[in-house]
Amino acid sequence: MNWTSLNRIAPLPPEYPVTVDQAKDHLRMDADSTVDDELVNRYIAAATDWVEKFTNRSLCEQTWAMRLDDFPRCTSSRGRYIELPKPPGISVASITYVDTAGVTQTLATDRYTVVADGWQPFVCEAYGTTWPSVRSQPGAVTVTYVAGYAKEGSSYRTNVPDALKAAIWMHVQGQYDNLPAADWQALERAIKNLIEPYRVRPI
Repeated sequence: MNWTSLNRIAPLPPEYPVTVDQAKDHLRMDADSTVDDELVNRYIAAATDWVEKFTNRSLCEQTWAMRLDDFPRCTSSRGRYIELPKPPGISVASITYVDTAGVTQTLATDRYTVVADGWQPFVCEAYGTTWPSVRSQPGAVTVTYVAGYAKEGSSYRTNVPDALKAAIWMHVQGQYDNLPAADWQALERAIKNLIEPYRVRPI
């Protein structure tokens, strides 16, 4: 089941997987000086964005809205399921759809099951239920969900794998050093090799 649009509807939190102090330590900057803190934070933001795009993952906790033209109608070993891009998944906030009469409805939570554990989170029909019929129109179904490494009672900073954090530090170092193009290419190859095991296929 292919989605027709995928939009981040909640901004990234003001904190990223690595802190400014950690990055400054990695860069061997003066820990007591705050002159370049804003610049370092921008480096971290850019590095996090690069890592997220390469791995197709959500590192920080964030909310996405995925629109589909219809619910899945073909049965597989998982049933009729909807994969959630930008894993890891945390929870589904809502599933809405336009019914055959043109009225927007919210699907009751007991009508579907969220499987957030594992490599690729997905939503499937609850046992004994089927997806409702929808009006034939683009984006008739909207799945709003939260993704990221945060877990209940913990910070996403604790749960982001060390290799992904290291990739951010390496990228920040490259920005700070203002590497020439050839060196940037070599650095990006090294980062990609490091985090390739965490890369998921785009849906």
